Amino acid sequence: MRRAERVALVLLALLSLAVILVPALASRDPLRINDVLARRLVPPFATDAHGDWHVLGTDRFGRDMLVRMMLAGRLSLLVGVVGSLVAGVLGTLLGEPYLSVSRRHEGLLLHSVYHRPNGWDSVPQGRTVPCCESSMWGDYHLREAALYVQRLARREPYLTFWGPA
Repeated sequence: MRRAERVALVLLALLSLAVILVPALASRDPLRINDVLARRLVPPFATDAHGDWHVLGTDRFGRDMLVRMMLAGRLSLLVGVVGSLVAGVLGTLLGEPYLSVSRRHEGLLLHSVYHRPNGWDSVPQGRTVPCCESSMWGDYHLREAALYVQRLARREPYLTFWGPA
């Protein structure tokens, strides 16, 4: 690992730790509005009328700006972590070697196995696992999932047999 990568990793770890710890260690509730006249619009690196020191100052309601910024960072951290996990899982499941990228292949999935509830699915000669109709059903379910996600993204209603849900 290069030096720049280590520095970036350390800075990210410190920022993540600060986002988690600073609001928890704050001397007062960062969302509470009280004693506005004594605490409002304190400049950065100054103390208010009660002697509390504020690194980034306070807003017009007397709330500490550093603590509020760290609270906002929690949401950003959560969105980043969840987004990365979802992208990683979908990228793994819907990428090679599972998803077909060849123009010669007529389906979406390369490797899918049907659960064979009655043992009637076709097993090609020389194989022990069904892969004919099962791939058709795998493609069908993948297309249904993609259409569902597309409807969610467009805020369209979910279609059911009886009409929109």
